[in-house]
Amino acid sequence: MSCENTTFSNKDPLELVNLTFNIEPAMGLNEFIQSIVSVTVEVIAGSDPAPISILTGTPLINVSGLSVQQPCTGGLVDVSYRIAVLCLTTAGQELICAGTLTIQEA
Repeated sequence: MSCENTTFSNKDPLELVNLTFNIEPAMGLNEFIQSIVSVTVEVIAGSDPAPISILTGTPLINVSGLSVQQPCTGGLVDVSYRIAVLCLTTAGQELICAGTLTIQEA
């Protein structure tokens, strides 16, 4: 089971933004994120030879234990990225939450 895909607001390549991935809809009652297994990036429109470089810093579990924040910067203009966070929960589930981020000049 995974959370709903999110479409984030467009980002300028010079901006640093924190993307929030809400895992809560895929979890049971009193279930929380235990750890972040991985964060992956793929290009879904346009071209970027190094899409993983859009990630900056370490992803963090929100204080609530229900979402993950991933800092992002850079990216190439007119490229859309699919960013996916894989989490392990306190109930032993491995859940993915993904979102689409498009880079546009402001």
